[in-house]
Amino acid sequence: MNNCYCVENNSTNEGSLIFQSRTRNFDNTILPISGATITIKDKDGNIISVEETDELGKTKEIFLKPSNQYNAEIKYGEYKINLENIKVYEEQPNIVETNLPPQGIRFGAPLRGPIREPIIINKKFKQHKELDTLMKSDIKSSESNEIHPFKIPMIFTVYDVINKKNLKVAFIDYIANVADNEVGKDWHDNAIKANILAIISFALFKHYIENKDKDYDITSSTADQDYDPEIIASQYNPRVRHMAYDLFSEYLRKPLPNEMQLYEYRPWSCPSTSKYCMLQNKANEMAQKGASLMEILRSFYGKDTFVEKGVALDYPVGDLVEGITTKPRPLVKELQQMLNIISNNYPTINKLEEDGIFGKKTVEAVKNFQYIANLPMTGKVDMSTWIKLLDFSGKLPSPIV
Repeated sequence: MNNCYCVENNSTNEGSLIFQSRTRNFDNTILPISGATITIKDKDGNIISVEETDELGKTKEIFLKPSNQYNAEIKYGEYKINLENIKVYEEQPNIVETNLPPQGIRFGAPLRGPIREPIIINKKFKQHKELDTLMKSDIKSSESNEIHPFKIPMIFTVYDVINKKNLKVAFIDYIANVADNEVGKDWHDNAIKANILAIISFALFKHYIENKDKDYDITSSTADQDYDPEIIASQYNPRVRHMAYDLFSEYLRKPLPNEMQLYEYRPWSCPSTSKYCMLQNKANEMAQKGASLMEILRSFYGKDTFVEKGVALDYPVGDLVEGITTKPRPLVKELQQMLNIISNNYPTINKLEEDGIFGKKTVEAVKNFQYIANLPMTGKVDMSTWIKLLDFSGKLPSPIV
């Protein structure tokens, strides 16, 4: 299915748009495109505003009436990109990200020095993360049966059934893309989270079980999940995107058996062959009536269901925060190295001494980066921030290969 949540909102409360344009350098680092011209139009083609991207590749915030009937034209160099049916949400900004084709170094900062060697990440991991106190007994029982967390892939390979080729995308962005297409944007938080966890669990089943011997993890067919290759890193609902980024390494699990299960989800009815299946709209009705996340999940997937934190290669252990002890010092140093690489293209990020000390200057640099990457400006480095750091510093492959 293709859940286009379309709304003409008569509220007087304004929403807003911010456009952000990027490209990739020859060393795969992300560059801002400054000086791109953005023309915003209404559904009848009338020009509402003409803006230009700044040194971060962003426009100023454009305040508009909530609707999904806005179009935009982006011009830079010899390229012109048309975007249709852009959504404006009530009382929150929608940041429209566009990853544009590279045109060499005349857009954004030039290359500085030779291409750097890849950063090596220490492979140390947490075992579990509790989302709800109801899970405590289940986590204990799972540990007693020596259940080990599954690994979360860094890159997910999607077979594009339209263009008949494999696409390689960051797993975190794959989950955000599917979630944006699969859930209702006005749903309760607990219903959205339940759906995201089901989406992740379904994707991991395809990765580990069903397609383990194939050269892709999943297909773009809606028979699998509603992934749209045309909106890679484009405008997702900010609320859904942030939840997906927070939860992307968590999935559903049973104490026994010690293997991956298929957790399905459907809007109104499930196939008779489904062992575990969630009714998405029913889940939202339950959430609206006050059901917790775990109550929703267990009502569909069984009382022994719990949420497990996967181990993820190339991700840091927990959050890196100001004043962190000397034990993760190598990770902090690698963080500083990535921030320094990114600052070559985004000079608003302050240069850092690569000393492995998470001090105030590092916090400031992280916040500046989070602003650029459209993440919550916490100053803490969680998994979603770490992945965006890898992406901007050129340590992940380009979105489409």
